[in-house]
Amino acid sequence: MHDLRDAGRALRASPLLSVAAVLSLALGIGASTAIFSIFNSLLLKPLPVRNPETLVALASDRAGEDAALTYPIWSAIRDSGALNDAFVWSMPLHAAGVGSKKSLPDPLSTPSSSPNVSDALCVRST
Repeated sequence: MHDLRDAGRALRASPLLSVAAVLSLALGIGASTAIFSIFNSLLLKPLPVRNPETLVALASDRAGEDAALTYPIWSAIRDSGALNDAFVWSMPLHAAGVGSKKSLPDPLSTPSSSPNVSDALCVRST
């Protein structure tokens, strides 16, 4: 009890230092909590799908404009039976414009999915 009394006197003796210490502790605890929450949700928790180990990401390794997996490529993959349940793909949408290639805006990503993607991911629509 004597130690708490001494700590209280020391805090009252230098209030600016006490405020700085409390703010430093609050900032450190808050930052640590935020970083752990992000780390936990992205890396530690399993994905909220039925079989997360069966999820696969396909991508092209070609650089430049031809790097996108286009709809004909996805159609060929779907028709081959390589994807059993559902799939989602994204295609770049380029803005039409006049001028050099450098003056055009960056392409937008347009996601699409197969009709049964919500069933495969165990998502219920209301």
